[in-house]
Amino acid sequence: MIRIKSLLAFFGILAISSTAVFSAEPVIVTVNVARITEAYYKVQDFYAELQGSEEQVKGKVEEMQKQGEALVLDYQELAEQAQSDILTEEARKEAQDAAMEIGQQIQEKEGQMRQFLQQVQQTIQTREQNQMSIFIKEIKDIIDVVTEEKGATLVLDVSGASRSGLPIVISSDPSYDVSDLVIERLNADKPVEEEVEAAVSEAE
Repeated sequence: MIRIKSLLAFFGILAISSTAVFSAEPVIVTVNVARITEAYYKVQDFYAELQGSEEQVKGKVEEMQKQGEALVLDYQELAEQAQSDILTEEARKEAQDAAMEIGQQIQEKEGQMRQFLQQVQQTIQTREQNQMSIFIKEIKDIIDVVTEEKGATLVLDVSGASRSGLPIVISSDPSYDVSDLVIERLNADKPVEEEVEAAVSEAE
């Protein structure tokens, strides 16, 4: 009899606990991770730096192109000399040999440019992936802090897309969104100089 009462008491506790869990009101918040990422000053600084690197690469490529164009002009001139009736056969032969040599240099230049561009592209992609993974973790950490403060039981990213191409969250109440608060926390340690420069740029 005592054992049965103990079991009933145990199941009674479980029933009360289950009721408390299921009767609790869910707290839903939404975040726009894409917007947060774009507004994060570290991400903005990184892409500004990346753009500077790309400009340097562009300058290097243009220099290589000019060298290649100069070689092409030399090749065309020598090719014409190789076909000229005015020059002696020996001179035409020398022009032909020189043209072949420059033609080989042109091919080498093209190969060097392709290899350079491939290496740069791979380097930039790897750097971007590695750096963005760090930023995303930082963003996730702040989202966790903010949503925990809000007592959220469910957090939805409204910027996500499903396989159909539609947003995962079709619609939501704007009052659920805590993206601005997350952005404010992320940019709390933004250097003052950057804020001044940003204000000047907007004014211009």
